[in-house]
Amino acid sequence: MIKEFFEKHDHLCFKLQRTGRHSGGWLIRIYNTTLDLGCIDPIYEHIILDSEINNSNVDFETIIMTSVINWWEGICDTDLCRIIKLENWTEVTNGLYRYVISDGCCYEIYIIHHAKDTDILTANASLYRVSDWISNKKDSEFFNRELLLNGPVMACLEKAAEDGIGSY
Repeated sequence: MIKEFFEKHDHLCFKLQRTGRHSGGWLIRIYNTTLDLGCIDPIYEHIILDSEINNSNVDFETIIMTSVINWWEGICDTDLCRIIKLENWTEVTNGLYRYVISDGCCYEIYIIHHAKDTDILTANASLYRVSDWISNKKDSEFFNRELLLNGPVMACLEKAAEDGIGSY
């Protein structure tokens, strides 16, 4: 179950660590390795207590993977599952894709270079978070375009989803 899940989602890194916290248990961490950051900051973290394992009538792997799969399906029940697929973005003009989050906020992907005989997900691109803001101090409105990532389109899509996790 663990092997199959992480083969299917090969951009994720899985770590399982024994912990003495909370009367003993297992710390599950999942990392997004698409952005070449390695396994540094987890995008998911959960502790399964020894008492949960001892009181369960399923095997260890099932207990571990149940929390991981529930987390993953929870993400896919939100708009985050849509944002990771380029076909859900609007192509505004040739090479400019936009995904609207709200009236004053969207993500934009600018394709820098795409060899037409290759998958567009491998094309060189830039991801921006674009938003309108109101300054409380000066009571003025302003527009902001923040560069989040330069990299392949697939990495830009995953970065947009990762960035959006805190928004949902």
